Amino acid sequence: MSSTIDFDFRNKLLKMHGALSLSYCYQCGTCSGGCPVAKETNGKYNPRRIIEKSLLGMKDKLIKDPVLWQCTLCDTCDEACPQNVELTEIFGVLKNLAVLEGFVPDAYKAQSMTVFDFGVAVPYSDPLVRRRKELGLEQKLDENIVIPVQELQTLMEVTGMKEIVEKFKADKAAAAPPEKPSG
Repeated sequence: MSSTIDFDFRNKLLKMHGALSLSYCYQCGTCSGGCPVAKETNGKYNPRRIIEKSLLGMKDKLIKDPVLWQCTLCDTCDEACPQNVELTEIFGVLKNLAVLEGFVPDAYKAQSMTVFDFGVAVPYSDPLVRRRKELGLEQKLDENIVIPVQELQTLMEVTGMKEIVEKFKADKAAAAPPEKPSG
């Protein structure tokens, strides 16, 4: 990955809604010290480094790095930051930029497609329904969807997510091995 400093990218980022507090960071490291993901990954995920790369405008090192997607949005970093930097908002902006550039982990692509198609992140498969029955849990799962799938799809279309999901589906179809002829 290139380590080129791109001040245009940094300046663009500093003006984006959700990343306005980026310039408040003075790199104290409090965010990383309390981050449960940083602890679990032995520092491989490091909020301070992500913010540092953002301040330096290191676009490629940010949006192409799958580590960016490890944030669980627990807000521990936001709550601990002495400068009130909205780190999770900044990480969301960076993830959105990564999506627009085509750098999305496969698991997120799959989940986006499932949400678009079924309105839930985990579809109701036969084994899931069977296990719920064994555990004595509710069986009428479709009634638990708060927003009907059609409304969710409309929202995803208005926000541009439908187009992104369609690209994910097209990429998946293109990558699939050709079907063997029957006969």
